[in-house]
Amino acid sequence: GLTPQATDCSGPPALPIVSLRQQAGLTQAQLAKTVGSTPSVISRLEVADYAGHSRSMLRRIAAAL
Repeated sequence: GLTPQATDCSGPPALPIVSLRQQAGLTQAQLAKTVGSTPSVISRLEVADYAGHSRSMLRRIAAAL
């Protein structure tokens, strides 16, 4: 069922980076190398409640996936 967190629209939208990365057959390290970043940055971006998303990084990830 839906949890209060799932219906809370006050925060940023959940980003499906994990599932998209996995569908592309990439590890965090591989995606990081592709977009010129580090695995730790990719890991943070994959956390649903992380608020530090950079639009430029998200664009690079979208282009890579």
